Amino acid sequence: MLSLWNWLVSHIDIIGAFFGGAVVVGVPALLTLRGQREARRLADERNRLELKAQRRQFCVPLLVSIHELAPVMAELRKAHDDLWARQELIFQADSYLKRVNPLFKATHGRAAVAGSELSIDLAGQKVMDAYVAYLKAQDEYVQAMLQPLRKVHTRFFGKADISVLDELAKKANDKLTALEEAVRVYVDSSPDAGQLVRNGRLGTSLSARWMSQVVQRWRKSGTGPELVKP
Repeated sequence: MLSLWNWLVSHIDIIGAFFGGAVVVGVPALLTLRGQREARRLADERNRLELKAQRRQFCVPLLVSIHELAPVMAELRKAHDDLWARQELIFQADSYLKRVNPLFKATHGRAAVAGSELSIDLAGQKVMDAYVAYLKAQDEYVQAMLQPLRKVHTRFFGKADISVLDELAKKANDKLTALEEAVRVYVDSSPDAGQLVRNGRLGTSLSARWMSQVVQRWRKSGTGPELVKP
């Protein structure tokens, strides 16, 4: 035991240098590692904010288009329920179309851009599905409202079943609420959720094409002059 103690005392400088050197080398390494982690955290946060802004940039205009078209839908419903309003709409068809066609054109353009973005983003699939579901529900509502206007003998005085129209309108509103929630979740989701999906790209692109076709149909036949002119 005494010999071990003597050995430690005689080699105290070496032992001190060893442990001291370890501390001197370890502190900068630890600081460097912390710096790298902080830089990575800041980079991740910056990427997250950039991705969030990018997603908002093409999702928000979709919702804006829907709200811009809300008065058009309300006007169509009034023309269905109120026969006097219908006559006014029929005889002022040209001015009506000049007013609403730019809205449909803008909606078509925004849907095309959003569809292109969502078609390559796995995290955007739920937004795509919710938007398509909303368009389908809204299209059913619009077509039901316009059904009397498609036939000459019902164009001025015919009406669809009001209870059916109300149910279709409620269904479209519920789909819109689901779409708004899907957009909120998508915009706030983490960057690692957004990735290219080669296998699913074709099906999603078809959905995007369908979205544009519905908007075009509303524009060309849903509110077209052949349906409202006497």
